[in-house]
Amino acid sequence: MDRPTFKAEHPDVYDEVMAAGIAQGVTQEHERVEALSKWSDPACAAIVAKAITDGSSLVAATPELMGAMVGAAAENPPAIETDPPENGAGAEASAEGEDAEPEIGSDKWIKDAIARVPVA
Repeated sequence: MDRPTFKAEHPDVYDEVMAAGIAQGVTQEHERVEALSKWSDPACAAIVAKAITDGSSLVAATPELMGAMVGAAAENPPAIETDPPENGAGAEASAEGEDAEPEIGSDKWIKDAIARVPVA
């Protein structure tokens, strides 16, 4: 039995099956677009828009999305925020006026080491 014959002989069943199929397709499309839209990083915006319009799945778009994320991270590494040294920027003397190096691993040693890290 072909589709036109089935539709002619069982119009109610045909309409019910078609409506169910359409509803399932709408749900699947909504889930596909929602999954792609979760990639909200600016580096991924064009890839997500293209995947949504051309019907690509998240699985198909993931390699390109991951490549964009890796490329963006390489171009723009995260900034490292540091507190200014307690005794002034670049000062070598301790707060007590001693010139001795702080003990390795001490809070002062760690803060001094962080203060010497260049910030881009």
